[in-house]
Amino acid sequence: MRIAYLSAGAGSLLCGACTHDFLIVASLRRLAHEVRVVPLYTPLHSDMGNLRSGSPIFLGGVSAYLRVHNPGLAKALRVARPVLDSSALLHVATRGMIQTSPAKLGDMTLSVLQGAQGPHADEFARLAHYIRHVVAPDVVVLTNSMLAPIATLLNEEKPIPVVSGFLGEDSFIMGLSEPYRAQCIELIRQHAKALRSVLCPNHAAVEQAGILLDLQPGQADVVPAPVDAELFARPRPKADGTPTVGYLSVIRPVKGLDVLVRAMQRVADTIAEPMRLLVAGQIVDPKFLRSVRDLIGRLPAHVQVEVMGEVTFEQKVAMLHQCDLVCTPSRIAETRGLSAMEAMAAGVPVIAPAIGCFPELLSEGGGWLFEPENVEDLARRITPALRDPEQRKSMGEQALARVRSHHNPQSVAQQTEMTLNRVRQPHWTTQTPAGSSSAPAI
Repeated sequence: MRIAYLSAGAGSLLCGACTHDFLIVASLRRLAHEVRVVPLYTPLHSDMGNLRSGSPIFLGGVSAYLRVHNPGLAKALRVARPVLDSSALLHVATRGMIQTSPAKLGDMTLSVLQGAQGPHADEFARLAHYIRHVVAPDVVVLTNSMLAPIATLLNEEKPIPVVSGFLGEDSFIMGLSEPYRAQCIELIRQHAKALRSVLCPNHAAVEQAGILLDLQPGQADVVPAPVDAELFARPRPKADGTPTVGYLSVIRPVKGLDVLVRAMQRVADTIAEPMRLLVAGQIVDPKFLRSVRDLIGRLPAHVQVEVMGEVTFEQKVAMLHQCDLVCTPSRIAETRGLSAMEAMAAGVPVIAPAIGCFPELLSEGGGWLFEPENVEDLARRITPALRDPEQRKSMGEQALARVRSHHNPQSVAQQTEMTLNRVRQPHWTTQTPAGSSSAPAI
């Protein structure tokens, strides 16, 4: 099968979606499919390496920004587009400058969702022509549903089947300011009608996608997010030592690092022995980190805290191997819970909020749930876990078993393959086949 895989870059940020795409694309290629990766916005940057592409970058971040904020200059520089969209320039231009706050991206988000009717009309036409006549795929995969305007274009004339991933776009769009939020919801629902399937990593995401995209019954399929447990395997059992709690995520308010630090204060009031907190992740919000450091400064002396910042893949694995448990204290309903799954792949039990993907992820053990944003409840989960190494060992084994059985990249690729084959059928329908999941009625 020839597959065009459209993946959205995030500049210099380590992109969890890019990691997801890296694993899926590599596994589909191992199944002998011809997968052409088409990067959008910026080069694709993952801590697992770079996706082999060979395609130009479309909707390049610099050009796209100018088309919205300075259309006259964008028109004058049209002949320089190959330079503006080059990997080298985009890497430099977006270093430390990628804006991820939805409250500040309303106009850019709306401009993309306007598709062929918006300021990027020529670029969407160029992208559609490239897909049809250069890649000539049997099916197109979009990394997320915010790229759905291309599905509308490819559904014209001789339709090409298009499926989309769903990676939590609802939390981003709901964070947009008005009037952009309402306009974007209306547009994304219109374009979602052209999607033959929306691939959701769990049943909670099916519900989230159904609400945001106004999906029809049978238009969503559950395909778990991939994690390669072999890459996280421990070379040896963790040596006894200072009990260690880990945090592995970007550092910004919605991820809840401050909730964890406050909970560690409560834990320290109960456990007087030495303990550690290891914090790893890109510092997206320096102001927020400064407030967290103030909280860290109030912890008692027997709690050691190390803020590692951004880490390489090797450093991440080494960090997880030092942890007795990992906490993902997110304030939002996470769609995939990648950092939790990576901890589980390393045989480390996790503590996560009882919202989003986590109740399903931990339904067979592997960790504990707590009431979201409840510092006291989080401390009540951490304290006994640190005191009971046998329970941690048992939970860690369950965590690893869960990842191996549900999130193996090759198994995920095979499930993706089944959906792609189904939507290519001449008499394709959204009727739910056996074993598939339906989006809820809206």
